[in-house]
Amino acid sequence: MVGAENSFHVIVTRPEPAASRTVARLKAEGFYASAVPLTEIRTLPVKAVSGTFDAVIVTSANAVSSADSKMLEALRALPAFAVGQATGEALRQAGFASFVVYGPDATALAQKVSSVIPAGARVAYLCGCERRNIVEVELAPYELLVLETYHAPARMGAAEELRSAVIEHNVTRILSYSQRASAILADVFGRSPTSEISFACISERAAQPLRNRGLFVRVAQTADEEGLFELLRVEKRS
Repeated sequence: MVGAENSFHVIVTRPEPAASRTVARLKAEGFYASAVPLTEIRTLPVKAVSGTFDAVIVTSANAVSSADSKMLEALRALPAFAVGQATGEALRQAGFASFVVYGPDATALAQKVSSVIPAGARVAYLCGCERRNIVEVELAPYELLVLETYHAPARMGAAEELRSAVIEHNVTRILSYSQRASAILADVFGRSPTSEISFACISERAAQPLRNRGLFVRVAQTADEEGLFELLRVEKRS
């Protein structure tokens, strides 16, 4: 962990197993880091996939990893459209032979799908319960089958664990990957704002709950993990 002695401590709040992967990346770059997931991924039973489809769209890697094998078998031969490199990698690992990655968000993905897939096509949408209805609205001209494969409830005891970690590790940076995570962070830290902790958020939308509480926020220039890492690198160099 070269250079860690000159670094600050970073808390990663995304759910597992992604949190541990991010912590490993941070440590490899010389940061002190630990994971305190604020939500957890729980698989949902979903209806069987029947009939034929023209394409698959996916807005979260968790939607792929939470899908059962029969669902994936029914869909993996189709062209797939994904948001973000992590979701594309999840599709690759699940055996999807033909997929493309578009970003940075569901809006861009839906716009790209509508530009290459004819209206009226039958499209499977793998997703989680906690989401905005952007895809459903943007792709209203399509026959969209929504397949909710997971939900992400708040993790019991996470707020207390977060407070303890901040004290134990003298945490000064906290990463937020979603508006939901930021809302939890705002509730934990908004009652007693501190100038010693800054929050690095993946998007302006994710930052809003923290800004509303007067907390210090930096927003990634690109809405992905690499954007968050670049924020930390810039801070570390300064």
